[in-house]
Amino acid sequence: MRLVERKLAIVIDSNLGDLTIALEQTDLELNNIARKGKANGWTAKQIAERQILELEALKNFAKKASSGAIQSSSVLGNLERDSKGDLQAKFVWTATGSNVCPTCTGLHGTVKTYEGWATWGIPGTAPTLCTVNCVCELIEEKDAIENPIIVKRGKKGIRGGRGKIEAMTEKKTLVTPE
Repeated sequence: MRLVERKLAIVIDSNLGDLTIALEQTDLELNNIARKGKANGWTAKQIAERQILELEALKNFAKKASSGAIQSSSVLGNLERDSKGDLQAKFVWTATGSNVCPTCTGLHGTVKTYEGWATWGIPGTAPTLCTVNCVCELIEEKDAIENPIIVKRGKKGIRGGRGKIEAMTEKKTLVTPE
């Protein structure tokens, strides 16, 4: 459990640090808008409208940061539960969803230990293009072998390329564009 606690502490500290920096930058920008607005003769309404836009950006940033921390907590909790605390339990990166980024497509099928994934990164915190928007999963290796996900490519699209990726399991078919 210590590995999960350490990783969660890092994720939460990182998100809180990012949020603190964003708050400080927003405070400076709100003051800058007021100063610039007065110097340029803007009305109080114009200044307020621009400040509201800045606050909306902060709200969106906070929402993204908090959702990333929540997702990471969930994935780490599932890893801990599924591994039963065994740091050498193996998990397979499984690209799922309807919009898989190229990084996750390349990671699909990669096997690492619980400790390896927790150290390198998990869906939502790993160094992938989709970052906190990642919907991939880490599945126990034994489950991935029992219910294999077979990745194959469909017909090429009208723009060329390698075609859509079709990932099929025994239970359902997932079609994900490249």
